[in-house]
Amino acid sequence: MDWVSDVLEWIKELIKAIFDAFWDLLSDIGLILLSAILDIFLLIISFLTLPSFFAGGLSEFLGGIDPAVMYFLSKSGLGAGLELIGAGVMFRLTRKLLTLGQW
Repeated sequence: MDWVSDVLEWIKELIKAIFDAFWDLLSDIGLILLSAILDIFLLIISFLTLPSFFAGGLSEFLGGIDPAVMYFLSKSGLGAGLELIGAGVMFRLTRKLLTLGQW
């Protein structure tokens, strides 16, 4: 009767291996679909054109502002404030990316 338990153990291992292979197949299909979706998204983004007001850069956009307004903005610390806000947003996006949106 020892051989019966060996055969049953072999069948149990075989079924477990089949389910493991099926699970790996499903996860591979999910990765393939995700890759295809991201490739399509990247293709769509590559077809978008840059707006005309971005073509000259920020200096061209800010060049038309009155010098008195620029002086006030430079003395008010707007540049440092925008740097802090940008750093905070970048930190949050990086944190979300690295923790896969769970934190």
